[in-house]
Amino acid sequence: MKCNRTASRFIVLAIALILGTSVAHSNPRPIRIYLANPLGFSQGGTYFKNEVLIPKLEHLGYQVIDPWNSAYTAQASAVAQLPYGTDRRDKWAALNPKIGAQNASNIRNADMVVAVLDGTDVDSGTAAEVGFAYALGKPIVGYRGDFRLASDNEGSVVNLQVERFIRQSGGSIVTGLAALPAAIALAANHMRPQFANRRVEGGLPSDAIPDDGAPQQGILDVITFFERVFGIVLALALGEAFKQSVSEDEGRVVRWENLWALASFLLLIIPFFQGMNRYFYLTYGSMARLPHPYAPYLLFDGAAFILESAIFFVMSRALTFQRWKQFYCWVVCLLCLDTVWGAVAYFGHSSDVGRWLVLNLVFVLVVSVMLLLFWRRSAKEAAVVFTLAMGLRTLLDYWLMWNFYFPLS
Repeated sequence: MKCNRTASRFIVLAIALILGTSVAHSNPRPIRIYLANPLGFSQGGTYFKNEVLIPKLEHLGYQVIDPWNSAYTAQASAVAQLPYGTDRRDKWAALNPKIGAQNASNIRNADMVVAVLDGTDVDSGTAAEVGFAYALGKPIVGYRGDFRLASDNEGSVVNLQVERFIRQSGGSIVTGLAALPAAIALAANHMRPQFANRRVEGGLPSDAIPDDGAPQQGILDVITFFERVFGIVLALALGEAFKQSVSEDEGRVVRWENLWALASFLLLIIPFFQGMNRYFYLTYGSMARLPHPYAPYLLFDGAAFILESAIFFVMSRALTFQRWKQFYCWVVCLLCLDTVWGAVAYFGHSSDVGRWLVLNLVFVLVVSVMLLLFWRRSAKEAAVVFTLAMGLRTLLDYWLMWNFYFPLS
């Protein structure tokens, strides 16, 4: 009987380890591509963009950001229908800066850029977007299906400066749709952190940029290390938590009185684990979005998450009915630590964690007050109320951060 219990615990731990390592390495969202193009200026170009190019990119699994389909598209269409005159001119003058600002914001939020380079010369707006994307450190792929000559000389495909920005970003120029998928995949593998760490204050990034992938690989190695340690410790905590709910007595299998604390534990560990993986991916998975400097933030994030996983393990040892006070004291410690981490991340580089920060601050106060109120009351009353509170926190967490946890859902 004892051997069976030992074997079952080993199986639970092994499953938890497998799930931890597999989730840690999943890709939670597609690559965002900003499609810089002049195709919306003509009916034929619009048809090619909407019916051929964008569907092809989406079929490959990319999320396409089309500047011709924005919050200002309807307003632009309405202004374009106005008769020529002062009113039309004034409305364009008011709307143009808004459109330009949104395009710039979309390029910042994209992971890479695909630029359509058709025309007797590269469209001026597309050329500007290529230069802006290069300055931000975004990989750029050029597509030119137009067979007319459009270069400064025989040594280039298009304008030499535009071409140089594209190739220096780690991208290339293709002349057929069949070659586009491979070019995008290659450019995505060359998202180099050197660009993201440079600030465009005195001009464009320096030419002295190494072409090897060693810095990128070094960052990925550090991220992988932290994710694996975090996942392994959480897996151990899960195994211990389930162990605390299994009875050693011959007469019963489950310690039913511990299930309330186990439910609270699971309600906390699921969003924490998912949130950590999403945060790591969004912050460090896209090299163009790395904080500057990234090394202190990466080390701090890794240390904070590992310490949080250690607190989860301590919590897993306090699931018994008699230790409920210790369990929720450690919950307060966990939320306090996560609040400190969230404050550093929010004020340092990431606005994504703002709602987490507020939520944790609120529940640090809520759980602390509840501990004071229930300290001398029975464990049964406390078990139900505290579990409901943890359930409410998790529901609010997913409600407030739904698009963060499940993008494009």
